[in-house]
Amino acid sequence: MSRMDHRFDKAARTYDAFAQVQRAMADWLAEWIPAERTGSAIEIGAGTGLFTRHLRPWSESLRATDLSGKMVGTGMKKYPEIEWMVRDAGKIEPETYDWIFSCSFLQWSESPQTLLELWRRSLVPGGKVLAGFFIEGALVELNRILGDEAPVPRRDWNDWRRIFSRAGFRILSTEVRATHCTYASSLELFRHLHRIGATGKPRLNPSGMKKLLNTYTEACGIPGGGVKATWKYCRLLAER
Repeated sequence: MSRMDHRFDKAARTYDAFAQVQRAMADWLAEWIPAERTGSAIEIGAGTGLFTRHLRPWSESLRATDLSGKMVGTGMKKYPEIEWMVRDAGKIEPETYDWIFSCSFLQWSESPQTLLELWRRSLVPGGKVLAGFFIEGALVELNRILGDEAPVPRRDWNDWRRIFSRAGFRILSTEVRATHCTYASSLELFRHLHRIGATGKPRLNPSGMKKLLNTYTEACGIPGGGVKATWKYCRLLAER
C-alpha cells in the first residue's frame, strides 16, 4: 500500500463528516451527469460515495472503484446496490466503458497525462469522461507557506487543458469555481485536512508544527477569530 492509500484508509471513518468541500464539488459535478443514464459506466476514486450517490439509478452496468479498501467498504455499506471494487485507477479494461466518472481524485495523480491516456483507451469510441478536481488556487494560502511541500499539487487550469488534449481527449465543457471557507483556528484547519486524508508531505516535530500554525494564523487570520482557506476546483466533460 502506498503512503497516499494508507492516508485515505485512515481517513475513511471520518471522511464523510469533514469533506464538506468535496461534497460541494460532488453536488456541483452532478449537474452534468447525463439525463439518459445508459451505457457501461465506471467511477474512479469513488472514495466513500459522495459523488456515487448522484449516479443512482443507472440503467446498465455501473461500477464504483477506489484503491482504498476501507473507503470501498464504507461506500459498499451506504450504496449496496452499486458494484464496488478495490481497483487501481490505471488498471481498467480497454474499450469497455461509455462513461468514466471521477470526483476529487485527479489532482492526486503524479502522471495525469499517462493516466488519462489509459482512461481514453478504456472508453468505447465516442465515450466520455466527466471529472471534477482541484486546481491551482486550492489552499493557496497554505501553499504559499509550504511551497513544494503543499498538500494539493499545483496545476492551473491551462495545465489541465493541455494534459487532457495531449492525452487525446476533445474537451466539450469546462467550468471553474472557488469556495472560501473559514475554520475556528489554524489547528482546526489542519485537523480537517488530516481527517479527509489531504495531508502534505512534511512530518513536523511539535515546535515545527507550532511555528507553522502561528505563521498561518498571522497570514490568514480573520477579524473576530478563526482563519480563512480557499478551495478552487473545476468540472470538465471530455470525449474520446
